[in-house]
Amino acid sequence: MTRIAGALLALSLAFLPATAPQAQEQLELTLDAYVAVMKAQGNRVAFADKSVADDDSVTYSEFSYTSADGQVSLDAPWIRFAPTGTEWTTRITLADMAELTVTPLNPDGSEGAPLAFDLANSGLEIDTNAIVPDPTILDRIDVALRAGQLSIAGDNPASPSLKMLLASFEALESNFSYDAVADRVAGELVTDTLALDYDFASEVEGMRSVSASRTDDVRLDYAFDIGRTEEEFKDYLTGYMSGELSLDAGNSSYTGTTEQDGSSFAFSGTATGSQLEAAIKNAVLTYAGTFGPANYAFTQTGGTMPLPPIDADIGGGFFDLRLPLMTGEGSDEIRLGLGVSKVALNDEIWALIDPSSAIPREPADLELRLSGLSKINVPLSVEEQMDAETFGEIEKLDIGVATLSAAGASVDATGGVTFDNSGDVPKPLGDVRVTLRGLTTLSQALVQAGIIDQMQAGMAMGMIMAFGKPGDGPDEFVTDITFTQDGILANGTPIPQ
Repeated sequence: MTRIAGALLALSLAFLPATAPQAQEQLELTLDAYVAVMKAQGNRVAFADKSVADDDSVTYSEFSYTSADGQVSLDAPWIRFAPTGTEWTTRITLADMAELTVTPLNPDGSEGAPLAFDLANSGLEIDTNAIVPDPTILDRIDVALRAGQLSIAGDNPASPSLKMLLASFEALESNFSYDAVADRVAGELVTDTLALDYDFASEVEGMRSVSASRTDDVRLDYAFDIGRTEEEFKDYLTGYMSGELSLDAGNSSYTGTTEQDGSSFAFSGTATGSQLEAAIKNAVLTYAGTFGPANYAFTQTGGTMPLPPIDADIGGGFFDLRLPLMTGEGSDEIRLGLGVSKVALNDEIWALIDPSSAIPREPADLELRLSGLSKINVPLSVEEQMDAETFGEIEKLDIGVATLSAAGASVDATGGVTFDNSGDVPKPLGDVRVTLRGLTTLSQALVQAGIIDQMQAGMAMGMIMAFGKPGDGPDEFVTDITFTQDGILANGTPIPQ
């Protein structure tokens, strides 16, 4: 990471910790000081010419940088640093093509094959307040990046690992800030299109993977406290540190192949819109998102047991999680949600279990929304005391929605329970209503498909009718389950335990 940072430093000279205002006419002297420091640290910095224009901008021609260990180098026809007219802000521009070379280390410590990349840009501008004579005064560093196009591309067939990489941004805008007092970073990234292609191999696993993806209308926002040690990262679990991230994306598509052990796997997919939000604040983890209609396809060739082609359509879905991580004075809210709609599989998959098409092939739907109260007994930060029994306990659980429908049948559940945690095993107390629809029809279809026999179907339906009562609709059964201190009742009938 330090070597990569050195290359970025050579590219912009703007990412060094710096915290003091400068007069714009001091820019040349400040850059000279930066170059001297880099050389003193063992880095190689060279340029054919340095010119200073009437506007006090400084241009380095045939600029070259190599890290002290020789593992990272950057070469550019020119790089320019110019006053912006805004106090203490410098604008950095770069030739539309530069070269970045990274020489990774092999597991045995020897140098691997060099990876050469082209850095291409159109209209790249980097504005920053970080190029200053004295890196000790500013409380905040700001970096704003804009580019009509920005990409990094490399083709390295001799590499044993990363043989090809292309990462490209169209209409890119990014803002980054570092608050030195709070030791916190924040920023945003917006781009019309993000493309990522790669060719990666693993000699150890005998695997090679090639992929190409494209995502439109991407927006990423983030803010988080910096943890520099493992102990500091534990402050996220105790509420002393916080972080949050949100991601919005439009249409996306990807294709790829993976080859391993004589088999080749091809996959592709498209998706329409997605949103994600994740945060750790006040020792509470939240993770939620939605996604629109999507299609996923998979095929396998070769191998001893090739799978049939898989083609899945999904109408959309959501997920939602809230989990407290720290002990408190009382109970705290927990939440779990998961849903997918209109999940449909291709006929080749259905034919594996139902070649006669006896089972209705209607799209499947799942929706689960649970909420409740929990109490954390031992915080996650105390690893040596952590186990499933002592971590915490659920005090209340409400079933807002629990629905699964597939193959022409469905099951729904609603209700809620509290938990008596005074004994060795938590004991639920409350009521839950379960409604089953279409199971008689489905059981006969399973018999016709040869998945179960008539006796098994009869036994299953007998159990349902024994503990259920007819509902309002055809082929519908309702069971009211009551959890008491003395046992569990189904429609008032004790369930043997």
